[in-house]
Amino acid sequence: LLAVFGPSGLKTTGAAPQPPVPGCKDGVPYLLYGVAGVGTDDVTYLYVLDQMTGKPVLVGPVGFDNVSALAFDAGGTLYGVGRIAATTTAVLLTIDHCTGVGTQVAPITGVDNFLAADITFDANGTLYYNGWNTATLAVEIGTLDTATGAATRIGGDGVCCGNGIAFASDGTFYTSYSRVGQV
Repeated sequence: LLAVFGPSGLKTTGAAPQPPVPGCKDGVPYLLYGVAGVGTDDVTYLYVLDQMTGKPVLVGPVGFDNVSALAFDAGGTLYGVGRIAATTTAVLLTIDHCTGVGTQVAPITGVDNFLAADITFDANGTLYYNGWNTATLAVEIGTLDTATGAATRIGGDGVCCGNGIAFASDGTFYTSYSRVGQV
């Protein structure tokens, strides 16, 4: 649920040095973004998190429900995965990190009952997801096409529930998941 960038560029584990991210938050050493739903309707808001205090500062509403994963690409575009309001349609989004406004890139296709726990880019710009099928609770790991929203499942153990994912500087892919009584 978090994405980080700083004045020297994006902080993306395993990626080559990144260009500076332009935008409304210049001058702050590092910015940590998070999303959270408010109320019973699951409307999601984008926040900047103060790294000294941990206090969230509201950026604005994303305009989509259940946004549960964020990642910056190498060019500084913030991506997220959410749902169209009042539906179960999962969509890939870009999110303006200055206003919080989300724009639908495409519906996510190729997976059923999809809910993303996390997304991350590898050093080559491929977007990976860790999520699950909300009907079966089966963990699914795969890639998302950033132009079409097409998901390609590449793994998963079929056990609930996926959590964070990241690439180490050597390109090793890491994921975490939890089970009742285990982490």
